[in-house]
Amino acid sequence: MDFEGSLFVVALGVLVLAFRVSGRTRSNASLELERGGSPLLDRSLVDATYGALEPMARACVRFGISANSVTWSSLVLAVVAGGLVATGHFGLAAATLALSALGDGLDGLVARGSGTAGRRGELFDATAARYSEMAFLAGLAVHYRTEIWTLILALLAISASTMTNYASAKAEALGVPVPRGIMRRPERVAYLTMGALLVPFATALLGFARLRLPSTVMEISMLAALAIVAGVGNVSAIRRLAAIARSVTAPSRCITPELRLSAARKVDR
Repeated sequence: MDFEGSLFVVALGVLVLAFRVSGRTRSNASLELERGGSPLLDRSLVDATYGALEPMARACVRFGISANSVTWSSLVLAVVAGGLVATGHFGLAAATLALSALGDGLDGLVARGSGTAGRRGELFDATAARYSEMAFLAGLAVHYRTEIWTLILALLAISASTMTNYASAKAEALGVPVPRGIMRRPERVAYLTMGALLVPFATALLGFARLRLPSTVMEISMLAALAIVAGVGNVSAIRRLAAIARSVTAPSRCITPELRLSAARKVDR
C-alpha cells in the first residue's frame, strides 16, 4: 500500500503539470498561497495547482459543502498523515499529506465561491494549517525518536516552522512590514511530501537489488527533506527577525498605529 500511495501522489503531480502545460492556470493564485511562488516553489506550479482545484471548488459550492468542512477535512487528513509517518508508512503518509495540502488550498476557493469568506474563516484556516503541519512533523519526530541525530533534524524542522510563523505574526503585531523569505509553509509541505513519497521507491529499488541497508539509508529522501526544511527554514526565520528588528529601529519604516490612523483620515478626505 505504501508504494501505491506514492504512485497516487505522482498521479496528482502529473495532473498539476497537465494544467501547467495547458495554460489553464489561475492568474491571482498568489493571493491564496502566501503571495505565490519563490525560488523554492515555482509560481507556475502554484497557479497550476489552483487551476486544478477550481473545478473541485465549484463542485463543493454547488453541492453545499462549506469551506469550514473542507478545512476540517484537511486537518483530519494531516493528523492521519502524522500517524502514518510515525509508524513508517511513508507512501500512504505522502498521499494523505498531499490531499490535506490540496484541501488547505481548496477551502479558500470554496469560501470565495460561496461568498462566505471572512476574518473568522481566515483565522480558522490559519489555525488548522499550523496544527496540520505540526501533526506531520510530530509524527516524524516520533518515527525518528530512536536515533538522536534524526530526532534533532525533526525538532529543528519544527523549530523552523514555528519561528517562521512567529516572525510574520510578530511583524504584524509591531505594525511593521512583514518580511518575505523562502521556506514558507507551502514550500515546507511540498518538500516533506516529496521526501516521504520517494521512500517506497527507494525501498523497492534496494529490495529488487537484494541489498540489506539500515532504514536511515532507505529513508534518505525523507531525511534530506527534513534537513532542507530545518536548515533553510531556520536561516530564513533568523533573517526575517533581523529584518523586523531593523524596521523597528528605523522610525521612518515603522507603520505605527498613529501613522495608520493618519493615512486612513487622508483617504477619507
